[in-house]
Amino acid sequence: ITVHGIRRLNVKLATTVFIIPIGGSALLAVIFPAFTAWGIIRLSGITNAITIARINRFIYPVFLAMVFGYRIQRQTAQLIENWMQTVRDEEYLIGRRLHNIEPNEQAGNDSNARNNPNNASLAA
Repeated sequence: ITVHGIRRLNVKLATTVFIIPIGGSALLAVIFPAFTAWGIIRLSGITNAITIARINRFIYPVFLAMVFGYRIQRQTAQLIENWMQTVRDEEYLIGRRLHNIEPNEQAGNDSNARNNPNNASLAA
């Protein structure tokens, strides 16, 4: 944005990178829960002023909790996916080469490694 100096800002880049996404998200965060509350009130036929006020008051914290829950779920899924990939890499990658370890081959290799006196890795 400030490549050409502070007096010649790249307004188009600033608008597309910062103003539109932040402004759009803020506008959506205000309007979407309000329209949802309006729809709940109209579809359910609520006419009690106290109930309408409660719906309008609680709709924003409910949406905030839903957004936080969604974010926590996404980050937890990403964490589990990274953990599973790490386990796969540790278990099946030897050096930089991928090996398929069969159960009967693994048992045979373990018995050969134990019987080999030159193998210092299993000496402990």
